[in-house]
Amino acid sequence: MRQFVPGAFLLLLVSFSACFDEDIVTVGDIVIVDDTDPPEVAILAPSDGDTAHCEVPIVLQVEDESIICKVIWYVDGVQIDNSARAPYESVWFAQYWEAGQTHDLWAAAEDASGNVGYSDTLSLFVSPDARILPQIIQPADSIYLSPVTTLTFKCVPCPGARRYMVEWHCRNCGCTSEWCGNIFIISATNEVFVLVRIMGYISDDLEIEWKIRAEWDDEHVSEWSETRILRIRATD
Repeated sequence: MRQFVPGAFLLLLVSFSACFDEDIVTVGDIVIVDDTDPPEVAILAPSDGDTAHCEVPIVLQVEDESIICKVIWYVDGVQIDNSARAPYESVWFAQYWEAGQTHDLWAAAEDASGNVGYSDTLSLFVSPDARILPQIIQPADSIYLSPVTTLTFKCVPCPGARRYMVEWHCRNCGCTSEWCGNIFIISATNEVFVLVRIMGYISDDLEIEWKIRAEWDDEHVSEWSETRILRIRATD
């Protein structure tokens, strides 16, 4: 029989030990035996038969007697995300999967006793006009940089893409420097390294708009990502 262990510290100790696949956890003279029932997993969103055009929020409900150690989301048997803590929410970038086709979505949850429960499988249709939109990872929006900086532009990889193009221009230079025009940088990966160097005195902080898109060998291109801002600090 499972016994209640009072106190937040003891509860934390049990949780930590159990998630390392211990069959029996002992705290003092109290022995806790793991349960044998798998977690109950339900997909609250999206709904079976939905059509996806871009990003699809996925919301799970997971219930179990034990502590949940891991939740994994799958599309067509490919893991797309995992989490060890609630709320169990994720996003499926449906536009990166084959358009005009139906794809299977399901989720699995493992508890502290090693029991694994599965959700029902949903069939989701990716629209033929699904928008491929690069999801930017770094740099963060509206960050401040020093006048000499090495930048890495990075996005979520677009399947099959061979190049990534970054476009930027300065919004408030008021000059004829290179920042006033558009500059295109092409990379073979989803990471683009750029040395930002501003020469001379800068009286005001510079605001630089930038965005990124993916390109394929067949000349197909994605849409431009959302526009982000970089700021170069004024010279002291």
